[in-house]
Amino acid sequence: ARQSGFHFVDGQLRYFAPDGQTLLGWQRIAGNAYYFRQAAVSAIGRLVIDGRPHFFSDYGTSLSCWQEIDEKICFLDERGQPLQGDVEQDSRTIGLAADGQPLQGWQETPQGFVYYRQDGSRAPAGLLHTAEGIYLLGQQGNRLSGWQETAAGRAWFDPQNGQRVAAGLQEIMDQDIRSRRLFTTDGTLADAGKPVYTAGSWFICATAGQPSTASLSVTGTAAGGAAFSLQLQSRPDDQTLAMSNQTDYACAADLPSLRLPLQGGQATMQLSVTGRQPDGATWFSLDPAVATVDETGLLTAVGPGRTLAGLAADGRYALVDTLVIPAQIIGPSKLERRVGDCGPAPFEGFSATWSDACRLTSEDADVVAVLANGSLLAQQPGETTINLTFQDEVLYSIAITVQKPLIGLTAPLTTLNLAVGERYQCPVAPLPADAVFHPVYSSSQPQIAAVDPDGTIRALAVGEASITVQQDDLTHVLTVSVSGSLTAMRRGSDGEAVARLATRLSDLNYLPGDPSDTFDPLMEYAVRSIQMRLQQDITGVADVGLQRLLYDERVPPATPLRQTGLLQKGDQGEQVHILQQRLADLNYYKIKPDGQFGEHTAQALRVMQSINQLAVTGKAAPVDLDDLFKEGVKAGRPTLRRGDSGPEVVLLQQRLAQLNDYHGPINGSFDAVVEK
Repeated sequence: ARQSGFHFVDGQLRYFAPDGQTLLGWQRIAGNAYYFRQAAVSAIGRLVIDGRPHFFSDYGTSLSCWQEIDEKICFLDERGQPLQGDVEQDSRTIGLAADGQPLQGWQETPQGFVYYRQDGSRAPAGLLHTAEGIYLLGQQGNRLSGWQETAAGRAWFDPQNGQRVAAGLQEIMDQDIRSRRLFTTDGTLADAGKPVYTAGSWFICATAGQPSTASLSVTGTAAGGAAFSLQLQSRPDDQTLAMSNQTDYACAADLPSLRLPLQGGQATMQLSVTGRQPDGATWFSLDPAVATVDETGLLTAVGPGRTLAGLAADGRYALVDTLVIPAQIIGPSKLERRVGDCGPAPFEGFSATWSDACRLTSEDADVVAVLANGSLLAQQPGETTINLTFQDEVLYSIAITVQKPLIGLTAPLTTLNLAVGERYQCPVAPLPADAVFHPVYSSSQPQIAAVDPDGTIRALAVGEASITVQQDDLTHVLTVSVSGSLTAMRRGSDGEAVARLATRLSDLNYLPGDPSDTFDPLMEYAVRSIQMRLQQDITGVADVGLQRLLYDERVPPATPLRQTGLLQKGDQGEQVHILQQRLADLNYYKIKPDGQFGEHTAQALRVMQSINQLAVTGKAAPVDLDDLFKEGVKAGRPTLRRGDSGPEVVLLQQRLAQLNDYHGPINGSFDAVVEK
């Protein structure tokens, strides 16, 4: 009688209930959901139910959560149906299209425009850096525009596309009023009453964001620390700060910028005057926290930043741009990024106003590109180095590894059923399959089902446990149901336990062909080979002791063959020995098995293939081994006598010739010469 459970019959997966009941429609069996489209036939692959597609594994379980379908990643409900819209998963909001695939980029919703990253998750509130620009997202992830408060201050975001305004003088439309405003590199209005460096030029504003059209008074520090007042003017053509308000003289520096010394000492540069220097002129700095100037025009760096220094007399002045770079840049030495990630360079204290003196470059822009606003955009998997250089000197380098974004974790079932003593590799895998995967495993009930750091699940006692697989902020929970002890398996056994055993045999290269859930002749051959390798009684039955050895990883891999899954001349080992023994049992192999695949083994195999109407190759492929170990295989004649003919006689003649006992033709005819 057929055992209960799932079995493949005529190419269809059928379920046989213990009470003989015929199941139809949705059913939950051993913790997993199945759909029976007709009597006892379980759905496999894609099936349209009530007008909607549903997806099932090769073993009939409904697929759920993240799955790869037709090389596309999608998210399914517990019955294998693609979900649409926003779903909460792993503390993230995932946006899904109608086919369950994750949304990417800007999408219009009732809340406004929202942005979905490459893993399908909705970008959270705050600043969003993309290849197109910088945006501000509200508490629901919706794109904001107009004047908005940010950590840096009040900033402007374009009402049309939401992008943060670029640095410099920009024309904006606010409440139908067009105006020109001055913005800094962080999108905020330039402060009033002091010089501001932005977009490569100096400006001075009378009110916030409004460059002055008249002279403005500022206070600086003269040599010796005395306060010094000065009237600065703007250029009428472009509203930039006039670096000089007269034509008699100008200031210059012998260095373009300074870098603070690493240890002790001072960084200085000499300011000089070109033209006619006025009598009684005063050297000054507008920010002594950045640099000071003595009475000879020697400028000394004090702290990192950017300021103006110069010479003035009787209200006439000449300015020079002064940049001081920190002695040491602070930042990470290594970073990991995912494709699509975009953000500012992670250097502590680094300012975009340094961009004309410090260059940020990527050694491989195809992996990570440096955008015009200084953001780093991860474009494709790989490794590169980002360098910050100053006057051709590398100040700091960051090694960046870019990986494919891990979209989700997937498994072909929700409940794994094991018997006490079994071991099984956790079936949870990453999506996409080639994403970097370094999961952390844990068990809710390790006394029932423990899990090793490599993901091996060990069934220890009857009960149920949850195995949690976690990487970064992604998790997947697999239920493990542990039932009674292992039972012996033999020819004709089938089911989930047989499938796990077959997978283990295949992993060790004992099983030719693909694993299945039926204990067929190939599995018997594999079990016999292991028993031969372990010097056990060769029964072909996988008893409990042998299974424990397999799951405890105490069985060595099969002796390597010249070609996996194919026995041929030159091979040796336990698999060859079992082949020879089977050929001997069937009267094809006439000498003692020795585990060496030589000409006699090849010829015995040819005879078997010829008599059983198989392709005569002298090699044992899975199809040959399957036939060889079947109960209905045709055996050779146990005894040959005068008058017999055929391939068996050829084999006999060849063996006699090898022993130098026969010198006649190899013609397959048992004549008097052979008999003698």
